Amino acid sequence: MSETTGQTTTETEGSAAASTSVLGGAGSQEGQSASWIESLDQSYRTDPTISGIQAETMPEALNAMAKMTQNAQKLVGVEKWPALKAGATPEETRAWKSQHLGAPATREEYLPFKEYQTGIDEAGEPQLLAISEEDSALALDVAHELGLNQADAQKLAGTYAQKLQEAKVSNDKLLDDKLVNDMAGLRSELGNNYQVTLDSAESALNRLASQDLRTMLGNYPEITNNPEFIKIFAEVGLQMQSDRSVNGGRPPEPGNPVQAKAMIDEINRSPDYAKVLNGTSDPATATHLNGKMDSLYKIAYPGTR
Repeated sequence: MSETTGQTTTETEGSAAASTSVLGGAGSQEGQSASWIESLDQSYRTDPTISGIQAETMPEALNAMAKMTQNAQKLVGVEKWPALKAGATPEETRAWKSQHLGAPATREEYLPFKEYQTGIDEAGEPQLLAISEEDSALALDVAHELGLNQADAQKLAGTYAQKLQEAKVSNDKLLDDKLVNDMAGLRSELGNNYQVTLDSAESALNRLASQDLRTMLGNYPEITNNPEFIKIFAEVGLQMQSDRSVNGGRPPEPGNPVQAKAMIDEINRSPDYAKVLNGTSDPATATHLNGKMDSLYKIAYPGTR
């Protein structure tokens, strides 16, 4: 009886010890489960990557993080894609980008840029923008300097050309609107004298400006359509008409080389002098114009004739 009781007591104590061991182990694991995240800095605890780790204990959590690091390195290819070393020279940087990012090693290795698609038209066809040689050259310089691959360089060139075109369209519209408003203001100011003023300014410009100057001004409507510019040349034109009236309809004699050069240019553009030059003019006209040109050249270019 006593043996049985002793045996029973021993088994009971063993069971209690086992029970205590089991409970104690469970309590210890629960403490570890709560403590492995709490042991991290606060900035890491709320990160979804960390808080999403399924681990009950610190060793399990460490193993999970080690596996994540291993997978990340495999994805990047840590041995195939080494980091660019600190303090790399421009040449070393280009070589690294050429090897790992597919950038051409030299500027000359870039392929010519294709037309850049800016959108789709109403018919469903691509809208293509040609890239000028000037824009291509600039894009190549930038692409090579930054170590861009061909695709990124193409994107750079196309985007740059598109932005330039958009800026030009916008600036042209602003200029057109300004010119329209300026001329409307001038018309309102001059009233019935509007057309007379324009004709007078045009006459003075044609007489005083060389063909090269008139061609150049034709590329700058913001100048030739400026109300102040028109008024100035209109005043000059009226003064020239007044001088002709005083001289019986004849052009005034030039008083300085600038005026003489203007009159030389006017005679050069005249149909009568064209006949003199090609030998079809009558002798009297040829003698008169040649003498006039000789006199004008002496004033325009003193000491040369």
